[in-house]
Amino acid sequence: MSPITLHYIFDPFCGWCYGASLLIEIAASQQNIKLQLHGGGMLTGHNRVKIDDQWRQFLLDTDKQIAGITGETFGDNYYQMLQQNDVILDSLPPITAIITTDELANKSLAMLNAIQTGHYIDGLRASDENILLQLAQQIGLDK
Repeated sequence: MSPITLHYIFDPFCGWCYGASLLIEIAASQQNIKLQLHGGGMLTGHNRVKIDDQWRQFLLDTDKQIAGITGETFGDNYYQMLQQNDVILDSLPPITAIITTDELANKSLAMLNAIQTGHYIDGLRASDENILLQLAQQIGLDK
């Protein structure tokens, strides 16, 4: 049987995409499925977000739903990061990092997972270039 291509349109800062990460891992592990990642850019350009009280509450409510439905864990450091008033969510840098890791080493899914874990568990600012370089090193790439 010829492999099928599964096109996955995601955003690194989409909690629902984080919630679906186990399903994506399972799909990627199947020999008859070729996973193709496409960064959707939900929070790019004029749609990037500086966390304020309204966004904070939206994220807290949505994350609670995601955890309840998917069983994914959101870390204490993530919740602490959300309380800071200078957090900006810009999808362009992490999507660029994912595309770059794919072009360099075919590790786009590993990079997406590292970014999601860094953001949703460790509370890292995954729009920051230095954080992205650290995450790339964690998945075995040369800085």
